[in-house]
Amino acid sequence: MIMQTSVLGFQKSGPRVRPAFANLTSTIFINEILYDVTGTDAGEFIEVAGPAGTDLTGWSIVLYNGTGGASYDTDALAGVIPSQQGNYGTLSVSYASNGIQNGAPDGIALVNGTTLVQFLCYEGTFAATNGPANGQTCTDIGVSQSGTNAVGTSLQLQGSGTTYGSFTWNATSIAHTQNQPNTGQTFTGGPPVDNPPTVQSTTPADNAVNVAESANVTVTFSEAVTATGSSFTINCATSGAHPFALSGGPTTYTLDPTTNFTQGEVCTVTVVAAQVADQDGTPDNMAADYVFDFTVINVAPTPIH
Repeated sequence: MIMQTSVLGFQKSGPRVRPAFANLTSTIFINEILYDVTGTDAGEFIEVAGPAGTDLTGWSIVLYNGTGGASYDTDALAGVIPSQQGNYGTLSVSYASNGIQNGAPDGIALVNGTTLVQFLCYEGTFAATNGPANGQTCTDIGVSQSGTNAVGTSLQLQGSGTTYGSFTWNATSIAHTQNQPNTGQTFTGGPPVDNPPTVQSTTPADNAVNVAESANVTVTFSEAVTATGSSFTINCATSGAHPFALSGGPTTYTLDPTTNFTQGEVCTVTVVAAQVADQDGTPDNMAADYVFDFTVINVAPTPIH
């Protein structure tokens, strides 16, 4: 059972201690923990769950030492949450052996940018003294690993729903389900998050130099998109606007200019947001134009003697 502290306490010095922080209504939450199994604590990880399609760029897991309350590790979450069940899914951060402290107590903060989303702990409670959870008291999940649990077992949320408060932590350490819904867990979410497309990479890269006069331009998107000739423009400082032949798609498009660039000039490519739409579900345009520049190679003429 999840235990919450409802008493507001104060320290004689240092940060104000606030009520235990679990965020029962969060749709993105800590879902599974493996931190203290028999042997060298091999295979440690922390998993989060949330709506499919959620981009976790900027999210992180911050680990806290219950002795003193300071953070001791920060790891970025990366990628887009996949659709695994009920339009929800899971992603995790893995750690080296003994990368997660064993208590008692220690804590885990889930952070979006600089905003604290959850602050959970095991084997007791404490108040953080720095970082994104500074001044907050963690919520003890009420279950723990003892160091004698079998390798490959974890603590997992079980139940049915879409928010942290819909689930409870299993009473014993059971076979882990890293990067999958937990044993005894059912997600009952709505439609997945449909993020707008973005430019993932370009050739030439932004601010590239010594680009060949006859170079083509390629643009790679984060997902399949519909694009036409009006989706892109190429304008150069000396030679002006460059018409081009468009090929490729639906993820990577190639722009083949009909005339060469001029030596030494700077060229600007614009991907027009209103003219690029993704191909999944309801079409979404890019959120904003994407602009990048490159400089054409400048070859000095060979002197004639």
